[in-house]
Amino acid sequence: MTDESNSGEKPTFRELRQRVQAKIANKKLRIQKHGGNLNKIPGGFLIEEAANDVRQEEERAGLEKLTTVDPLTGLLNLRGYERRQKEETERATRNKHPLVVASLDLNDLKTTNDTSGHQKGDEYLKTVAEIIKETTRLIDVAARVGGDEFRVLLTETDIDEAKVWLERLRKKFEEKGVNISVGLSTVDLKMNIMHSIELADQRMYQDKRTQKKENGK
Repeated sequence: MTDESNSGEKPTFRELRQRVQAKIANKKLRIQKHGGNLNKIPGGFLIEEAANDVRQEEERAGLEKLTTVDPLTGLLNLRGYERRQKEETERATRNKHPLVVASLDLNDLKTTNDTSGHQKGDEYLKTVAEIIKETTRLIDVAARVGGDEFRVLLTETDIDEAKVWLERLRKKFEEKGVNISVGLSTVDLKMNIMHSIELADQRMYQDKRTQKKENGK
């Protein structure tokens, strides 16, 4: 399990220009392939068409983000997670790579909302999301799947590597004063992944009970 940060950036002007140039080249090839005469087509027409294609792709990407990303935390929402989960389980099955799923649940979000207000609760959720982003990689799948529930699919990772990740995660949470319960489960690719998620949930609730017992609650 390599430590590659999970982050995303908007394309730069240079990247957009390269995409437009690539589309112009592709359009020229298609025209030539079908016997068209490039000399009769104004260069500006191809540039405009290519630019429009790129704009439409960006708009589609923006709409896709609205429907698959949690607006508060910037993590995937449940819909976005389930789409990536399907892709990653298929890839893991094809390449025989291990997968581990982690269920996370905030222990005191309701108390924070009740005593300090929902704005403070939102800040708390954002802090949790930032820690998850810091400790996961681009190839992992991190999501907020409920009000105070998060899920992480650790790709190309076995259970021992996942436990190392969990220790690093807990340390980060402790540093920020975040009280959270976590459960891990190896994904059995021969079974429906919901079986592994349910097992991770059970272990997360066991972790929650253990913490309450240790704290005398």
